[in-house]
Amino acid sequence: MNVIEVKNLNKNYGHLKVLDKLNLEVKEGEILGFLGPNGTGKTTAISAMIGSIAYESGEITFLGKPLNKLTRDERHSIGIVPQEIAIFTELSVYDNIYYFARLNGMAKEAAKKLP
Repeated sequence: MNVIEVKNLNKNYGHLKVLDKLNLEVKEGEILGFLGPNGTGKTTAISAMIGSIAYESGEITFLGKPLNKLTRDERHSIGIVPQEIAIFTELSVYDNIYYFARLNGMAKEAAKKLP
């Protein structure tokens, strides 16, 4: 089963086409990494996939459900690890995860259950 599926994703910034019919599938248990030179659309693709930017056309689904139909809790189950990791080195791994989960609107009880 595909956890993430992107079909014909298109994104422009003005007249600049950044994503042109991007297609990808990530199956359960797979890990996806975006590699490439600066300016090739990696951040734009990921930002669109997590719903933080709008795109012109295409379809993004998580577990078969369209991105724009995900509940708040479902959206909070999506995570990314950016190239420049923003963590607090004086906090434990758990405390960093808890802090960022709460910062992104996750309920206290749900955040406490994170690994």
